[in-house]
Amino acid sequence: MAAGNKTNQETELKIPCKDLDVVRNALRENNAREGFAGIERNVVFDTADRRLFASDGLLRLRQYDKCTLTFKGPRGETSPVKTRSEFEAEVVDFARMEQVLYGLGYGRVWVYEKFREEWFVGDATVTLDRLPCIGCFVEVEAADEDAVLAVARRLGLDISGATSKTYAELFEEYLAERGEEFRDLVFEEKESQ
Repeated sequence: MAAGNKTNQETELKIPCKDLDVVRNALRENNAREGFAGIERNVVFDTADRRLFASDGLLRLRQYDKCTLTFKGPRGETSPVKTRSEFEAEVVDFARMEQVLYGLGYGRVWVYEKFREEWFVGDATVTLDRLPCIGCFVEVEAADEDAVLAVARRLGLDISGATSKTYAELFEEYLAERGEEFRDLVFEEKESQ
């Protein structure tokens, strides 16, 4: 959820990026504030009958410099900015919350990791993500579509390649092209460096 965004709505632009250094330099030139940088571990939960997936929902437990539990509702229209409801709460104990979710009938369906850098431009959050196999992405999140697009323009981002797909969908496409089964998307030890 973007800094300063208390609307329980995610408004986000996701753009594949070949060179994160160019974006990082643009962020510095725009006096962006640096936030967390490091490995982020995400565990996605669903019911046995995949009820959340079927409704385009997401239940995620995330661990990085803190732990958060997030529920995301179905995606709305994209233009190329994606909007959906999002409810997020900080969690003190990752393992304990995982047990609570199991107790409520949810099971672990997918784990994915990314190296993430958070930057703040005004009230917007810009993240630079590097994932195993599927590459690098820039995400811009702000209170509304106009704010997202203004930050993207300010940073010189080319939004023509933006995608509304989730990392799971992008990874699924990657695997399908190679005839591989769906699996967790995690770094090998040497990749996370």
